[in-house]
Amino acid sequence: MTIPMDTFGNARSLKVIDMSHNVLTFMENQHEPFQLSSPFQIQTNLHHLNLSHNHIEKVFPDWMFNLIKLEHLDLSYNNINFITTNDLQFLSRKIQVYLTHNQITEIFFKDIEAMASDHNLSDNIEVPVLYLDGNPVVCDCLLTEFVRLVKNQLSSDVKKLIKIDPGKLTCSAPPEHAGKLVASVDPHDLYCDFDTDSSKIKKCPIGCKCQLRRTDYALVVNCSNAELTTVPVLPNPQTSSLNFTILYLENNYLTHLPKNTDLGYDRVRFLYAKSNNITNIAPENLPSQLELLDLRNNNMIHINETVLSAFNDTNTLKNISLSNNPWKCNCEALSFMIYIQSQFKKVNDYDNLECSDGQRINKMVPGDICTDDVQTIVALSITLALLGILIGILAALYYKYQQEIKIWMYWHNICPFIFNSDTLDANKKYDAFISYSHKDEDFVADTLVPELEFRRKFNLCIHRRDWTVGDFIPDQIIRSVADSRRTIIVLSPNYVESVWGTMEFRAAHHTAVKENVSRVIVIIYGDVNTQNMDSELKSYIDMNTYIKWGDPWFWERLHYALRTIKTGKKGAGAFFKTSSKSTVDDKLELIHPSPMTTPHATSPVDSPKLNGSISYARNGKLPNGGLNGHVNGAFIINTNSKQSDV
Repeated sequence: MTIPMDTFGNARSLKVIDMSHNVLTFMENQHEPFQLSSPFQIQTNLHHLNLSHNHIEKVFPDWMFNLIKLEHLDLSYNNINFITTNDLQFLSRKIQVYLTHNQITEIFFKDIEAMASDHNLSDNIEVPVLYLDGNPVVCDCLLTEFVRLVKNQLSSDVKKLIKIDPGKLTCSAPPEHAGKLVASVDPHDLYCDFDTDSSKIKKCPIGCKCQLRRTDYALVVNCSNAELTTVPVLPNPQTSSLNFTILYLENNYLTHLPKNTDLGYDRVRFLYAKSNNITNIAPENLPSQLELLDLRNNNMIHINETVLSAFNDTNTLKNISLSNNPWKCNCEALSFMIYIQSQFKKVNDYDNLECSDGQRINKMVPGDICTDDVQTIVALSITLALLGILIGILAALYYKYQQEIKIWMYWHNICPFIFNSDTLDANKKYDAFISYSHKDEDFVADTLVPELEFRRKFNLCIHRRDWTVGDFIPDQIIRSVADSRRTIIVLSPNYVESVWGTMEFRAAHHTAVKENVSRVIVIIYGDVNTQNMDSELKSYIDMNTYIKWGDPWFWERLHYALRTIKTGKKGAGAFFKTSSKSTVDDKLELIHPSPMTTPHATSPVDSPKLNGSISYARNGKLPNGGLNGHVNGAFIINTNSKQSDV
């Protein structure tokens, strides 16, 4: 029965309409099945609409979208048999909707969280209330979101969309849930049949029951009590947009499990296979995502080490049940016993595991099942394992601190043979050639040379003292590098700007690369800006270690870097400098020889200071006066000379 669509056309100010206890359906007036409307669609001022005790089968859209002031909608005692999220879109936020005592068997709120998120509702607005008591709902997987909503297990946005009052809503089916309050049902216990009556191709194995669970999109295949001797081909859950399989194989006659490469079985995460005749398992029987393995009450006597290794290697397996098997507790079972006792948190029935002779495995020690020889082997294996760990730790420490360790060993004369000179260095004239900028001569003359030559007995090559006056400078650089076991680079901001410094570094570096020997020692002196540095020198600094002046271990590190060339010889001669500095790159001063004067043998202590000069004397002798020239095997250079004098 229905009423004309324009019945209330001239009464738009109505606030209350009561048409209860009739046989209204409002379906006779519908010309478009997908555009349902009722005679109340223009009653925008309506507050109360009572349509209880009729034959209505739908929630009409105009009640949700047009009646924006509606506060009370009574649809109880009608013939509505299902509702979905589309029936929850009431624009009136104060409305109370009574759907009690209808014929609702299906409540499908699959997209309710997405809908609530899209509405972006405020926290402070009122929420429509839906009353559902007295309906014969079927508690299957389609009810999952509704049960979770009742249990407040959905997102907080859903609470802003709708409020559910289930009252004493009770399950009418399936048998395992019939009579239960919907609010008491666990969503994980809600299933739907995998194959329906309308399925053209049945995918579930014969003799098995297949269901799907929507809480985690699992396929549950129950083949228990099916008198199976082999595991049937399983459906692939991914073809049905499911994530994994739960497989029940209990109370059959199985002697082995499938391979983990078999289609369908490879997606099993939970495997219940108790009460069969399984005697052994192998790593290839364990699916890659396996989380639970139940092998209770089978005929297993042993689990080999490869399977135990597979148990250890997996990150997913968390539950194992192995009791009521005739475990043979002999030496071969030692690894099994150790695994069980060390992984007792994974073994659900740890306290119930027994050997075939009745001994509790959790009370046993290796001596109970193995001879003394085997115990010795086990102890030795453990000792070797611990020794290997110790060696690994020591190796890691050596890798991190090898420089400090080598220096300490060198100074304490431990294993001196590892610091012996290479045969390439046997006939070198100098221990080290010092390459520096003349602007850094204070550091070289006052600090570096005295420490290395007089205290540590290294024989150094210094261009002011040891080069031949008048020789071609590039040749002297190459010769100094070739005659020295190492080249010490005093890398400072002044050195970076020195053309001769760059040439000396390249000569030393190329020699080292050619001979495959580490010959360059870099001392960082001052704040060096690498942006203006020669590209080859910059690359070397970026890829090699260096010594920094000011390091508390500076001298030990430098001595260690020179360790294979310690000769015990005295320095080549005294090295003195005066306070004045040349404004010319000092190597240019050696291009032309200076006039010679007659030497006078004077002690370095008694010799007078030479105004504006730097004096270098071999054999500890200094000349009288400050003239340029050769004196007693040494040369004296007047650093006050002008560029034009060179």
